[in-house]
Amino acid sequence: EETDRIRPMQDCTKKDRHVVLWKNVTNITKLPKMFFGLAFLHMLLSTAHESFDNISANLITVRYGASAVDAGLLASIDNVFGLLLAPFVGILLDRLGYRLYFLSAMALLLACAQALLAFGWHQLQGPLLPLIILGFVNSSVPTILRSSVPLIVDPIEWGIAFGVFEASEAMGSTVGNLLAGVLRDWTATYALVNVGFMCFGIVCFAVSLAMAMSRSEEAQRLLKPLASEGYCNSSPESESPGGRTSAKNTNYGSFGEGKS
Repeated sequence: EETDRIRPMQDCTKKDRHVVLWKNVTNITKLPKMFFGLAFLHMLLSTAHESFDNISANLITVRYGASAVDAGLLASIDNVFGLLLAPFVGILLDRLGYRLYFLSAMALLLACAQALLAFGWHQLQGPLLPLIILGFVNSSVPTILRSSVPLIVDPIEWGIAFGVFEASEAMGSTVGNLLAGVLRDWTATYALVNVGFMCFGIVCFAVSLAMAMSRSEEAQRLLKPLASEGYCNSSPESESPGGRTSAKNTNYGSFGEGKS
């Protein structure tokens, strides 16, 4: 019964609790395909971000001969950009929509920045330009991806959806850090590591663009601004059979809240 899934746990018997928990776990199979596309993009893009963050200071020191202090300052650029730009990126997404197209652009910028680092086209100027590009990318991507989840996932599955998101990030970071270290030791340079991250950007560009061009209901929802018809308070809240409020029918005025 659908009502079993939303009964307070304290009102359930021990057997009922096990049944409810198992049903909640199996809800992962009910998540939309578009969500798993976002989780895949999150895995690759967060891996490129976090794994590069772990090596960026050493890369700057080894390749450009910068001091430890200068390397640390340059490596912190993406965090400074995140602090300053992420809120404005969120406002822009709410106003304009087009989340998947913004994500495609960020993936392409990631590939370009890593190409600059890998092939040394910027040797005379130093690493500042690609690091600024990466700072802009890393301040935008998490906001785009995380704000997209509630728009395509039913509210009753938000917990498991974000759990899958975090698991994909942890898996990507674990494997990414290991592979980055192996490539660095194998080649005695960071060039191949940058090439790998560049390939991540190319793959994410292709996948996000394909998702944006699909005609699925979820894709169309991700392309709409929250202020447009269908996401504001102007239409009544509807419920699916069984009295369960559906995210597909709920109008959202803000992140994580259904408003009637």
